[in-house]
Parts: sequence; structure tokens; C-alpha cells
Amino acid sequence: MIELPKKYAWMLIILLFALSLSAWIIFYKVADKLEVKRIDTDLPTEEQVDVADRPNN
Repeated sequence: MIELPKKYAWMLIILLFALSLSAWIIFYKVADKLEVKRIDTDLPTEEQVDVADRPNN
């Protein structure tokens, strides 16, 4: 391992934490937008609902 002064070690830990936090925030915003679009496109049309409600004879 490379020996670093404690000041640099703390700066590195804080930097990694900030990067991971921002990555999670970006991921959740993108995933939220994709999830909303996916749910909107998966809604059944009226014809599909009519066919699904009919009894099978």
C-alpha cells in the first residue's frame, strides 16, 4: 500500500463518498424516468381490456 498522510486519506474517503452519492442520485433519476415511460407504454388498450373481461367459452 502507498503511505498517505491522514489528511489525504480523509479527502479521498470524502471524495469517494461524494462520487458514489452523486452516482446513486443520477441513477435513481434516470431509472425513475425509464420506469415511468415503461409503465406508460405497458398500459393495456381498451380492446385488450374488453378481450380480457370476456368469459372463455
